[in-house]
Amino acid sequence: MTIPTYKQTTIRSPKDAHHFLESVYKSATKKHFTCLFLTPKNSVIHKEIISIWSLNAAIVHPREVFRAAITRCSTSLICAYNHPSGDSTPWQLLFSLVT
Repeated sequence: MTIPTYKQTTIRSPKDAHHFLESVYKSATKKHFTCLFLTPKNSVIHKEIISIWSLNAAIVHPREVFRAAITRCSTSLICAYNHPSGDSTPWQLLFSLVT
């Protein structure tokens, strides 16, 4: 049995993941939390948007991420989210307040 891959794309670096997700995020007006599920050779099996941000919050529970990973029989995953405004300052500020 073979596992179908998503257009036979292989992720070898963060830049590869960025290029792969760029089409998803390019026209997005809201923040999306997306996961890429990979084979042992880092080929993309599936891409799934796990959560879409509301005005000021997002709920991303680990069970949703891992359920999707187990369902796809993936050996690894990449989680990513976008900043439609291009400004990541609020998150950096929040991180600095927490640490």
